[in-house]
Amino acid sequence: MADETGERGGNLKHKLLVVLLTGKSDLFRARQALVFAKNAKKVGILEDVRFLFFGPGVELLDLENPDTREIRDLMEELHQRGITVSACVSNLRHFGLMDQARKHNVFAEPASVLISELVKDGYQVMTF
Repeated sequence: MADETGERGGNLKHKLLVVLLTGKSDLFRARQALVFAKNAKKVGILEDVRFLFFGPGVELLDLENPDTREIRDLMEELHQRGITVSACVSNLRHFGLMDQARKHNVFAEPASVLISELVKDGYQVMTF
């Protein structure tokens, strides 16, 4: 929404964390999360966009699985747009996907710490 000067957000620096909680049971929703993050960065309104695979969403990092090929391609687009992609380290261990995450430039981080720090730094959180 535009302010009285006609600018969106005035002088505020808007930052967004997109959290994907949806796993293989809903690939359409997972795809929407990745596309939303990509487009949010593309339009240039936000200062920063980050992406986090969390809970069942981490199972989508099994990027050698043919069912998740589109997820891999969209994740590459996030990287190309300068979006930092992370995944919950505990969930990566649970699903046995630490090597996959490293291979695809996904940072393994404690989700509770990451989310808390980003909220403290002014990020809004959107979940899918």
